[in-house]
Amino acid sequence: SGVSSTVWSLVVQTDGRIVIGGDFTSINGTARTRIARLNSSGTVDGSFLPTNSINGSVLALAVQTNNAVIIGGSFSQGTFPSWNARLNADGTTDTSFSSFPNGAVNAIAIQTDGKIVIGGAFTTVNGANRYRIARLNTDGSLDNAFQNGLTGASSTVRCVQIQTDGKILIGGDFTMVNNTSRSFIARLNTDGSLDAGFTSYPGASSSVYAVAVQPNNSVVIGGNFTSYNSTSLTRVARLYADGTRDTTFTNFGINNTVQSLAIQSDGGILIGGVFTTINNTNWPCLGRLYGDLYPPQFFVQPSSRNTNVGANVTFSAQVSNPTTTSFQWRLNGNNISGATGASYSLFNVQLSDAGNYSVFVSDAVGGTSSSNAVLQVGIA
Repeated sequence: SGVSSTVWSLVVQTDGRIVIGGDFTSINGTARTRIARLNSSGTVDGSFLPTNSINGSVLALAVQTNNAVIIGGSFSQGTFPSWNARLNADGTTDTSFSSFPNGAVNAIAIQTDGKIVIGGAFTTVNGANRYRIARLNTDGSLDNAFQNGLTGASSTVRCVQIQTDGKILIGGDFTMVNNTSRSFIARLNTDGSLDAGFTSYPGASSSVYAVAVQPNNSVVIGGNFTSYNSTSLTRVARLYADGTRDTTFTNFGINNTVQSLAIQSDGGILIGGVFTTINNTNWPCLGRLYGDLYPPQFFVQPSSRNTNVGANVTFSAQVSNPTTTSFQWRLNGNNISGATGASYSLFNVQLSDAGNYSVFVSDAVGGTSSSNAVLQVGIA
């Protein structure tokens, strides 16, 4: 029977079990209020039993190495800690964890040293000024070495991503970070100061809800924006490591907000949100975009030719693809031995060379054949 209401966040543990958070009150008929753990098969894990009720949405989740679960959201009263809490591996509340932000927590990321970065709508943490971004020690106490005395983000932080070098990408509704213009996406140094080497102004035209980093350190963002650096890019864009727009990345014409992103091992980009079309094609709520590896596409097809016996003829083709592409030329549908270049030449053409020439191009993702180029041979 599924989940009774919205799932806003999920995280997969190292053992394959899945923690989900949201607004639901039951899963497959089993009572679970806004947080639950599923077995890898999707059934409810009965060994994870929260001992306190949560009175508001669970918007963010992260799992520590001991399978303790850090949660954030809009819950703010009752017997449960407000806005941010930690559950033990069995779901019971860890009363030793005390971060006490004064507003919603929308994003959580855990550093390699175990410290916890949180983003949201709060302006204080443990009574100290922390404007919408903060770092906690492993016990939930405020890390005073991070962003101490700085002004933080000017509005809600909705996503946080930690790079392999420890720098921190943040996205959200803000237009300023530490009193410097940054349009809805920014990068912080490990001490919380603004990374001036990542330029995102004018940047996105509206809110960024999701950010992900590709293996080559390119940054993919998703949200409600319709342009980046004043160039039309609707709801998803790719940036170079310095924050400038990747001009090779296609405008996919997505018609509504992208709220989540994930990068697959082959570079493919999964997007989720409330959109219903991609490239004017019906594609509701979930889609996948090619990353740096995608099937080759022709932008120059081989051309038909008329020639005389004894002349020389060259057929050529060009494909649009940033990855290595293989070529195989064919005559009347049959492979021509050794004809594996981007062009194919015939010398001292004879009547028997007349026919339909094409080329099959391929890479690790797939392949496609060109249109036929007809060679007609006559006697001068």
